[in-house]
Amino acid sequence: MDNLPLIVGITGPIRSGKSTAALYLEKHYGYRSVPNVQVLQRILHALGLPQRRELLAATGDALFAELGRDIIARARVAEVMSPNTSNLRYVIDGIRYPEELVVYKKLPSFKLIALESPNQDRYHRALNTSNAIKDGSISLDKFIALNSAQSEKYVPELIELADYKISNSGDVRLLEENLDCALKLFSRS
Repeated sequence: MDNLPLIVGITGPIRSGKSTAALYLEKHYGYRSVPNVQVLQRILHALGLPQRRELLAATGDALFAELGRDIIARARVAEVMSPNTSNLRYVIDGIRYPEELVVYKKLPSFKLIALESPNQDRYHRALNTSNAIKDGSISLDKFIALNSAQSEKYVPELIELADYKISNSGDVRLLEENLDCALKLFSRS
């Protein structure tokens, strides 16, 4: 599949499987996984602060309020378009804002995958993840309340704008098969 998109974006609610999907695309299709949250994690690390979800959200809100919600997308596109990275493909885990999508859609070879998953499945992932530092020990009610966080506000809109939607109900093999179908479809377009 030589005709793969230059950038594949992944959107979806918290714990819908975005990181799992990005790692699969990295391992099986040669994409470089560059999660948006990585930028925020580096900032918190440099400040000596813990990487809890509420601090990541506050850092993102402050950064986006000052520089625009498309700042990370603009940086990623500049990196992809650089002559030094002409053979790199990226998978962006965590597209959250319409402004980001506008920037990415300017690339001739960009596709957006949306992951959807029931609250209960996502909550169980939050409890069972090795990256529990972001969610910690959280009740189901508090987890569901995260759906109304600023960073989640536009996710339903982005899901509707996606080039490919996957219902991720928990079976990793099924998620991988759906990702394979998406990439086959994208390579034909």
